[in-house]
Amino acid sequence: MDKNITLAKHYELYDDLIDMLSVERQYIKAFKGTDKAFYDIVNQIKNYSECRDAANLAKQYFEEITMRYGFKGLSRMPADPKQIEFLKERIDRLHDEFEKTSSATVGYYYYFLLVEFNQVQNNLVEASDALSKLAQMLENNPAIKRKVRQASVHLNLGANDLWLHRFEESRKQFDTSLTYIRENTRNHGVITELLFYSLFYAGNLDEAETKFEALVDSKHVDQSDFRKAIRSYLLACVSFAKGEFRKVNLRLASSHHIGKDKEGWNIGSRVLSIMLAIEREKFDLADTLIVNLRQFIREGVEDTDLRFRDTLILSILLELRKKSYDFPEVFELKEDVISKLAEDNYETGWILQTPEMICFHTWFIDKVNERSYQPNYSKEYIYAPSLAAK
Repeated sequence: MDKNITLAKHYELYDDLIDMLSVERQYIKAFKGTDKAFYDIVNQIKNYSECRDAANLAKQYFEEITMRYGFKGLSRMPADPKQIEFLKERIDRLHDEFEKTSSATVGYYYYFLLVEFNQVQNNLVEASDALSKLAQMLENNPAIKRKVRQASVHLNLGANDLWLHRFEESRKQFDTSLTYIRENTRNHGVITELLFYSLFYAGNLDEAETKFEALVDSKHVDQSDFRKAIRSYLLACVSFAKGEFRKVNLRLASSHHIGKDKEGWNIGSRVLSIMLAIEREKFDLADTLIVNLRQFIREGVEDTDLRFRDTLILSILLELRKKSYDFPEVFELKEDVISKLAEDNYETGWILQTPEMICFHTWFIDKVNERSYQPNYSKEYIYAPSLAAK
């Protein structure tokens, strides 16, 4: 029995542990063990009963949040104050329980909720700190160590680093996450797609292209037509960033299922097609595509599905059409609009992991300065206070 008790402690199997300790207590009583041995067992039962109750409470809190709000993770939308209050109350309680019991099970759920609390409020640095502690706990505690949990934690760390524009760090976390996931599975594909973003934004375009082509062409990964179309579009963005415009056209042709999307991906694909036509100096085609985009935004998209940035980009494209694609002249006329696009905010600023992989306002400035597109996604470059100096 001693071996089983040791294993139950090791893996925090509290119900089994308490049952076995109770049997041991009865054995000591029946066979006249010492008072010290008897009360040592009594105290252990009390201690592990507290651990069991705390672990059950932690699981209950997890289930409550899943049922009431779900786990939203990183979000660009304003946080729900009621959700924040709900999380805060439970996090405070679990913090106290974790301090009291040192139970890895309690700690796991405590940090899990703490990550959610910070991510929904976009407190990315704090979320990364909690995730790092959670990753360390998972590595060192067999009671909670699961491959799927380790994959999830490193996935979240990578997503946090990505949003913080720490692209090389995010790449390392996604690579680590992939080591816990079987190849040719849906989850492997999802993480590979996130890894693609890290590589793309870091400027590792060749590696991003190679990894993603293998995913898109794989016959072993379950991909819907729409998902495959999005991935073909993302590859088209790689080709654009590399200046391989003929290849952009071919890859956009493979992404026609994006037309089913009435929101961002459809608009992103349309804008990229316009930018491609301009780069290839097919201005009559660009004229037609710009008019079609205006019509689509007017009639094909609900106002709630549009960001103000989309409207501002359309206004610049219409002005370019009007001024025969004279970028310096349009810059003088629309400098205030370009400045709005360079702001770091949700409504008008550029945002990571959206269909706008080719940042429109930095591309525009590159055209003003008669140079090829510079795929630089550092905060200092994207959200530059002065664009005229670029």
